This record gives sequence, structure tokens and C-alpha cells, in this order.
Amino acid sequence: EGQRHDFRRGKRAIEVKATLATEGRSFTVHGLHQLEEPEGGRLHVVWIRFEHVPGGEFSISSMISRLCAKGVPAELVHSGPDSHGLPPGSWPDEEFELREIAVYEVTDGFPRITSSSLFGGFEDALSDLRYRVNLDMAGEPLSDGSIEELFEEMALT
Repeated sequence: EGQRHDFRRGKRAIEVKATLATEGRSFTVHGLHQLEEPEGGRLHVVWIRFEHVPGGEFSISSMISRLCAKGVPAELVHSGPDSHGLPPGSWPDEEFELREIAVYEVTDGFPRITSSSLFGGFEDALSDLRYRVNLDMAGEPLSDGSIEELFEEMALT
């Protein structure tokens, strides 16, 4: 909580956005810095569409169990839901299926607002900035092979 990006390894960062919306490819950005690359590095947005399906493969509990089984420290895994008002034992039983995933590299052509895109020094005059990005205007997502390479780089750094 409080970090600019969801995952960061050295000069590489990933911002994850998930939705239950059945149409469109968009997400909400929180603040001027969320879509800024790390200094001298690269930023990717991982956009995921889930569908609420009773008996589905994914739930908060199942994902936490999977992460812990992979060796991620329990206190780290629990801190995510806990920071959003869901302490251990209070996780909803809702289940989901993964319907779509797309990964985009955030480059100069990616639709975004950053502190460097503002003119006249208005960065300090703005607070609680939230806006939506339409990924249909973001160009093509990465290929499966490029996604695999990205995740391998993040794991090895």
C-alpha cells in the first residue's frame, strides 16, 4: 500500500488493473504518478477481466493459498486484502473465472496524464486526480511471447 506500482523489480514495474465489466477495456488511474515509468525503466499495465461464476477457479482465499504455497510470505500476502478492509477470515466467498488478459507497455503513445505532461507547474495544484484510460486507444497489447519474457525478467531481476 502506498507504492506507485503494484510490482517493482529494479527498473521494471507492473501496474495491475482488474475488472468485472462485461464490455469495454478501460481502467481507473489514481494520481499523476501511477502511469509514470520508473526512472530509466519500463512500466507495463496488466489488464484482467474476470466474471463472477459460482464454482469458478478464482477467489480471494484460493489466490492467497496459491501465493503462500509458492513461498510468498503470509504476512505479505495478507497485507493486500487487509489494507482494503478485508482482514484474514473476512474474505468473501465469491468465485470468478478469468475471461481476458492483456498486457501493454506504457510508452509515450500510451494514453495517460503524468506530471511531465502538465504545463505551467499545476502538479501541486491538483489533488486526488482520478481518470479512466480506454485501452482501445493504447495500441496493440503485447504478444504471449513478450508477456512471458516480461514475467521472466521480473522474476530474475
